[in-house]
Amino acid sequence: MLMSTTSTVEPPAKRRREEDKDSDAEVSITRSPEYWFDDGNIILQVESTQFCVAKSVLSMHSLVFRDMFRLPLPVDEPTVENCPVVILSGDCTQDWNHLLGAMYTKRCFPTEPPTIEFIAAVLRLSKKYDIPHFRQDCVTRLKMEVPTTFERWEDWGAEPADKPYIKHHKDGILFLIVSLAREVGLHSVLPIAYYCIVAREGYHYMPRLLDETELDWNLVDRHTCQCLQGYVKLIELQARTTSVLLKPSGCRIPKHCQPALKDIVIATFKHYPTVLEARDWGDEMCDHCRCKAKEIVEDSRKECWEKLPSMFGLPNWEDLKSLDLSLE
Repeated sequence: MLMSTTSTVEPPAKRRREEDKDSDAEVSITRSPEYWFDDGNIILQVESTQFCVAKSVLSMHSLVFRDMFRLPLPVDEPTVENCPVVILSGDCTQDWNHLLGAMYTKRCFPTEPPTIEFIAAVLRLSKKYDIPHFRQDCVTRLKMEVPTTFERWEDWGAEPADKPYIKHHKDGILFLIVSLAREVGLHSVLPIAYYCIVAREGYHYMPRLLDETELDWNLVDRHTCQCLQGYVKLIELQARTTSVLLKPSGCRIPKHCQPALKDIVIATFKHYPTVLEARDWGDEMCDHCRCKAKEIVEDSRKECWEKLPSMFGLPNWEDLKSLDLSLE
């Protein structure tokens, strides 16, 4: 509990490193340049940084802080400028900078999408300190960025790429989303995140990862292994579903349509799977074959969506979503 940590607070000006208790080295406590308010009445100490903020603001957002502030403070509570000090063990200063930035927002209508670091910090702390509205906002934004239903996937593909729900300021953002989802328990975003890594963002390097001469196996982590395993399974699944197109029935001009269908199948067998991607069929085939191929592929896409979690060794969609309940 938060209150129990306050009893271990040392004189607020200095704090010894826990891992160097026998040393004379000390860590200087610094005040946050942005979140130290003259009218604040509680000081939060995260690592070596102190934030002077208002209990009312923390209580308005956080059920944990609201309940904590209802309890009387110990008589020997350490203070700085007559404000009690609460040490938040295990937290990161940068995470609290992001969270307080959300609590003390400076703009009424933000125009820029948040970074993944901001989402991660707010989601991480909103789960720990029970901040339901922030937690739900972060979950919603992640699920808009990484679809968890086939209907949302269809809409997502038609949305402008220059209007992301999370700011794409660096390569490998999907790996960061995967790590965050596993950390906080947002399991339903994992299948599409993994799929996009191997089929979209990562298609240009996934085949290279399979070349042992270029792969540093010391750098292979759990996510990369799952991506590689899923990559192979998706290619196999694509072969089973797309090969049906090579056997058109009822076509009156097979000499014309057969080569066109073959070209479509060959085009899908590049270096990355496309089992969930919509297709533009054009006019290369007769109306009968075009309608039949479209029907086959659309049915295959829905089937592949249902099988997608298993491609990466995950439970089915319903089980994944049920695991998200603690964040809803």
